[in-house]
Amino acid sequence: MNTQLINELKQRSTLTQNELQDAVPIVFNSCSALLLEWITGLGKGRSIMKACDHMNKVLFVVEKLNHIKNFKDDCDKHGFSYDQYTFVHYNSLKKHVGLQYDCVVLDEADVISDAAKDHLTRIGFNKLLLLTAKFPLPKKLAFYQQVCRFDTWNIDLNQANKWGILPVPEIHVHYVTPSTDEYLLFPINKSWKYSTVNISTFEEFTSNLGNQVNMNVNANEKECVKIVT
Repeated sequence: MNTQLINELKQRSTLTQNELQDAVPIVFNSCSALLLEWITGLGKGRSIMKACDHMNKVLFVVEKLNHIKNFKDDCDKHGFSYDQYTFVHYNSLKKHVGLQYDCVVLDEADVISDAAKDHLTRIGFNKLLLLTAKFPLPKKLAFYQQVCRFDTWNIDLNQANKWGILPVPEIHVHYVTPSTDEYLLFPINKSWKYSTVNISTFEEFTSNLGNQVNMNVNANEKECVKIVT
């Protein structure tokens, strides 16, 4: 793997998303199997397009079938062809046993099952590109043992923040004074919306709030807490 280029990129104080994606074909050309273990939001889809643009036969393996349409739409958006791609779900990988490809792309590679890994070992390919935000070490070792070893290019949130590609996440806490026994509560395990609950006392409200958000609230000040992003 072209570790020199990767290290040079790491040392840069700023880097654009396009510059990062342009580096992928260079790094991929220097190894036979590469894992892009990148935080979400760096444009792994366009990186695939650039890495495989010169290839004739690419097997693209997906976890969810709607990813196929999303990828094709992105190809159209960025001016890339997807004629060289054959798309397949992990569960149907066995249909390609015995066939030969220039490259196999494993989207969300950490979800691959033992059965799919076995099928992959009986598919011919010159290059292997794996993509996921996080590939746990036990799964990596299992993949090494059952399929093949691969080089890993890791980019975490801190690195993406340093380059300025992704913004630093922020949480803003706003305080409001309730006027009735209906209080806004933040459903921490649901969607980013507010819901209401009917309670008889402010103390009951603070108890419910603590259960959901694990935050201390001064009941004497009678303030509700809502969290927004």
